[in-house]
Amino acid sequence: MKVLIIAHCGHRRWIDSPVPMNGEQRNLEKNKPCPECLTFAGFVRAAHVMNVIYPEWRKGQALFNTLYEIRPDLANEVQGTYFDPFRVDDRIGPFLTFVMVRW
Repeated sequence: MKVLIIAHCGHRRWIDSPVPMNGEQRNLEKNKPCPECLTFAGFVRAAHVMNVIYPEWRKGQALFNTLYEIRPDLANEVQGTYFDPFRVDDRIGPFLTFVMVRW
């Protein structure tokens, strides 16, 4: 049986499931990073989608939260440093450079 999953980043994908999925199983699948988001360009696109879904988030928050979902290892490296854009949007440029180099 094919099940449509709409991921946290907005990407849609079909997965094979031998049985119908309940809400909890769908949420687990929904929170897995999409193959499209596993590139640096995909990460930037996913952050833009998250900023549209959550307009109350500043751009720095959307970027950091998306990075945390896709690459928690990189998010932990940047958290609390000069490059962390979560609270200060002026750090977005250095943040993107840092993440791109380490991707």
